Amino acid sequence: MPDPVSQSVAEATLLTVGMSSANAGANLINAANTALCLSFMNAVGNQQAGNMTRQTSTVQANAGVMSTGNAVQSAVVGHIL
Repeated sequence: MPDPVSQSVAEATLLTVGMSSANAGANLINAANTALCLSFMNAVGNQQAGNMTRQTSTVQANAGVMSTGNAVQSAVVGHIL
């Protein structure tokens, strides 16, 4: 019967060597998962920034239309009076 310490070391070594490829695969999948999640986060951030830009442009265009309407109305009223 082998020495218990030697047997334990041999089993731990075998387990470590046997699981190294699985651990490497898991690390690779984890890195790919992190990259994919970051790309999704960037896409959402870019979409939100674009939405804010479009909303600001809409508000500015609306303000321009309203001010033009007010100017036309005051000019018409000025000519009538």
